[in-house]
Amino acid sequence: MALSTITITLNRLEDKGYIERKRSTADRRVTHIILTSKGDELCATHREFFHMITDNLFDSVYGTTENKLAGELAALHNSLENMK
Repeated sequence: MALSTITITLNRLEDKGYIERKRSTADRRVTHIILTSKGDELCATHREFFHMITDNLFDSVYGTTENKLAGELAALHNSLENMK
């Protein structure tokens, strides 16, 4: 990833209140990125969402054949693609 892309992304996250930037006192060239409470809540929400997806996937394929697993993975892929 290009540094400019990372900077733009961090600017947007900071504008939305998800992160804070803190300059290092030891080396002014170093910036630490810290999650705010709002950012921490968002991470928890996403973590919960992906746990739900994986739990549902494994529940649906437990004890089935490889072909069933391949079909379920394809369905999961399609669902995630449609979320874009």
